[in-house]
Amino acid sequence: MDPTIVHFEIPTKDLEKLKGFYEKVFGWKIVKSPPMGTMEYWLIQTVPTDGKGMLLRPGVNGGMYKKDVDG
Repeated sequence: MDPTIVHFEIPTKDLEKLKGFYEKVFGWKIVKSPPMGTMEYWLIQTVPTDGKGMLLRPGVNGGMYKKDVDG
């Protein structure tokens, strides 16, 4: 199995607060994803992408979603 990280996800109870934190501290671009059923999902760009979502330089992008349960 290839151990390369290709995507990460951050669960959170407060999407807006965490979004603001990562944008301010790291300069990440965080945008709301098109609807995926009932799940609210935000795309995190730590590195820029082209029109097809392909990375323009080495790095890892991810996502953020509302954490519904404790744990």
